[in-house]
Amino acid sequence: MNTVRIYQLEHLPPSLVRRMKQAQMEAAQVWNMCASLHQSARMAHATWPDRQELQRATKGRFALHSQSVQMVVHAFLANIETTRTLRAMYTRMRMKYPWRTKRFYPVHWPAQAVSKERGRVVLPTGRGHTSLVLPLDLPENSGACTLVWHRGFELHVCLDIPEPEQSPGTSRHQELHWSRTRNEQPVSSMQASAQAQGPSMEVQEMWLCGTSRRCRQHQYAPAGLRPAGDVSSFRHVSTPWPHEASSST
Repeated sequence: MNTVRIYQLEHLPPSLVRRMKQAQMEAAQVWNMCASLHQSARMAHATWPDRQELQRATKGRFALHSQSVQMVVHAFLANIETTRTLRAMYTRMRMKYPWRTKRFYPVHWPAQAVSKERGRVVLPTGRGHTSLVLPLDLPENSGACTLVWHRGFELHVCLDIPEPEQSPGTSRHQELHWSRTRNEQPVSSMQASAQAQGPSMEVQEMWLCGTSRRCRQHQYAPAGLRPAGDVSSFRHVSTPWPHEASSST
């Protein structure tokens, strides 16, 4: 399972901040070049450039790592494909293909391009250009990195963590095992046992709503003669809260 950890890049030397800004401007130039080539093909009613053509056109022309340039190309083509699908599904929206000129764009580094050293991380910016060296101690399970501007520079690091065997906040007694009946309505195991035992049974269920937890008693009573196992054969009767009962009287 992958997750993202955000590192705030503060108190950096001005020279390093300028080079980080220059790297984002170079990534924006890659995007602008892809948009210009694609727009020219559309206006000329020619074949749209594919991934290989765009990578060939942008190779070795920018002060970025080669894989960083490729990831900008992949993001551009994904945008084109999404726009193309939405234009076919929702014709009235009149969505436009990428046309706006960008000044800055996030810079991506795949896991194999990131060099982790003790107390710092080295992000290459292409052959012949000085790499970005950030004073960060990344964990061993870190992978791809992205340089983002959000009211200041941030480094978004992808972490590979093992999946937990049990979801946090659940226990053996609180977990509801849901099944589905013939009419595709969810039925918990406690409700199924209530149907099997007789006409009525009080059941306590837990709701997790954000950070609050509420427990309320519910009584299930039969209503009408319907086939056994059909959840719609049980009428839901809720017991009011104490303050609701006092306010109603």
